[in-house]
Amino acid sequence: MKLSPRQIVFSLLLGFVLTLLGAFWAVQLVRTPPTNDVVDPMRLNLSEFRNLGLYNVDDSSYLLRVVAKQWVFDIGQHRDTPAFIQLPAGSTLQIVATSMDVMHTIQISGFDPQYASPGTISRVTYSFDQPGIYVALCSEYCGPKHHEMTLTIEILPAP
Repeated sequence: MKLSPRQIVFSLLLGFVLTLLGAFWAVQLVRTPPTNDVVDPMRLNLSEFRNLGLYNVDDSSYLLRVVAKQWVFDIGQHRDTPAFIQLPAGSTLQIVATSMDVMHTIQISGFDPQYASPGTISRVTYSFDQPGIYVALCSEYCGPKHHEMTLTIEILPAP
């Protein structure tokens, strides 16, 4: 069976298009992080952690995305600026955290520790009813500047 020049061109073009589509889908599968609570610590910029910081979910609920890394709780602030947020009294705060390097904890006085380890995403919700200053420390030794890891949460009187 002999193919016409038109059939040959069509076959080549179809093969090229199918190859491009296959390559596109392969790249998307590799680049898309899993949807469960695991994350590649070397590719945080391709996950929900590309948008760090505090987000208002509704009137009294907030979400804070944090990447713990030696020796800072990164919430999107400048490297030499301590992590600091303000919320009104009566707020709930969900902290979504992971680590970029080693095991860390977010220990807010009066609350159970939240673990941040490489490759996992932890989600803990806290309720703050009383105005005041709450300081979260890393309670898992992570190196010589471990004591500098702080996240300050200021709870303001309700409006």
